[in-house]
Amino acid sequence: DYGDTVVAPEMAEQDSRGRLKGDLGKTLKAGQEVLVQVAKESLGKKGPRVTTFISIPGKYLVLMPSVNHVGISRRIDDRKERDRLRGIAAAIQPRGCGLIIRTEAVGKSEAELRGDVKHLLKTWNRIRAGAEKKSAPALIHRDIGLMPRLIRDIFNSDVDAFVVDSKAEYKKALSYARSMSNDLQSKVKLYEGQVPIFDAYKVEPQIEQIFERKIPLKTGGYIVIDQTEALVSIDVNSGSFARESDPQKMILKTNLEAAQEIARQLRLRDIGGIIVIDFIDMEDEADRRKITGEVRKTLKRDKTKAKVLRISELGLVEMTRKRAGPSLVQAFCDPCPTCDGTGRVLSMDSVAMRLERWLKRAADRLEGQHIQIRVNPTVAEHLSMKWLDLFSRVSHDKRMGIELKEDLSLKVDDYKVFLLETSREITKDFPA
Repeated sequence: DYGDTVVAPEMAEQDSRGRLKGDLGKTLKAGQEVLVQVAKESLGKKGPRVTTFISIPGKYLVLMPSVNHVGISRRIDDRKERDRLRGIAAAIQPRGCGLIIRTEAVGKSEAELRGDVKHLLKTWNRIRAGAEKKSAPALIHRDIGLMPRLIRDIFNSDVDAFVVDSKAEYKKALSYARSMSNDLQSKVKLYEGQVPIFDAYKVEPQIEQIFERKIPLKTGGYIVIDQTEALVSIDVNSGSFARESDPQKMILKTNLEAAQEIARQLRLRDIGGIIVIDFIDMEDEADRRKITGEVRKTLKRDKTKAKVLRISELGLVEMTRKRAGPSLVQAFCDPCPTCDGTGRVLSMDSVAMRLERWLKRAADRLEGQHIQIRVNPTVAEHLSMKWLDLFSRVSHDKRMGIELKEDLSLKVDDYKVFLLETSREITKDFPA
């Protein structure tokens, strides 16, 4: 899993960014044990990505044991606060280790940040001790569970309440929040209502919408999200406002609303990688700049790093969003067994024409014999109603017996042909 640390007692030589130095073949030797961290989970046919650049996140800081560097989150834009935090970091930086100041550190005291460093150093020492005791391959450290991770990474002063419906998890949440901040501890609430917590807070409809391809907008337009292996495409459509008296004004309004909703959907669905957004065409260059500005503005709330490029001449906005694992749709859904995830199957007429071409190839060699054609029940009904003449003609011309049989195990766009006398499948005996 992302964040897991896997073996070795000996660290390979790295540069300041944690990358292995020199020729990889010369840097690493057969049988050498190297301590690596999973930087990105496996996705589709791609395996996981690992790095020797170990980083251990805390509430306010990230500890980097393999580099001697101090960095501050770019989201902290107040110069005085950046200088203050940089001064604290210099005072509490462990020897031989680097630190990154997270956004949550804004306004926090040196004592609070020092406590975070102390906790992270204990974790790092446990990792080193585990690596010395185990032989590769072995799991050395696993990141904290879901509930503590939510408190560490998401629960902050902007959140009104952290509501839990399990007494056991509530006690854990209280304990973990207390270690972070007394202010956060007071926001942890135990839900004891009779109605399921997701129903009480109307979470279920939001979850269901995550899996919808089409998302309506208040202006009457809508956005369509399509995820592929290479990239995610998002299309903005005008919908019901096409007849407005001032279409350009309405286009700008819809595009602005779409920009806000797209940023929200990226967070909700945890979509990462390359994203291409096709906004409704705008004639005014100033309006185009407003759209890219709105996308960047709304993405500032996103804790995941994103980069937005300028809108192109075709009206496309290209952007990237850091991806550490599968999106929610990829994590919760399996590819359709009928279409293999493409969202398309051959039409029934197309299946019928494929069958017709197969029969023409095979007719001469099957003359005088009896065959059975098996198809999905939906296709069988369609063939019986609209393509009966085809089978009658082939049967008459070649003195061939043709039987049509329904088979629920077959996909809509698939078929199988058998010789009735031997029950042998002959579908692939007559390739195109």
